[in-house]
Amino acid sequence: MPQASAWGGIRLPAERGRMATIPRARGKGTARAVLAALADWAGSHEAHGMYLQVERDNAPALRLYDRAGFDEVCGYHYRTGAG
Repeated sequence: MPQASAWGGIRLPAERGRMATIPRARGKGTARAVLAALADWAGSHEAHGMYLQVERDNAPALRLYDRAGFDEVCGYHYRTGAG
């Protein structure tokens, strides 16, 4: 299974949608098209909002989300055990 480095979702009353962009698909407009389709779908299903999570070193995704009008509202980090 390919590893993703960016995630998005849609807040609905009882469910969430997700997207991931694999590295080989970057720079081809794929993520922009998927993000636009998710936004259209969310609007037509009365979603309460959309959110994105992205790793800080994923500059292409950060640019995409900035251009799409998303703002950073919080950060997150992964906790790992010693070893």
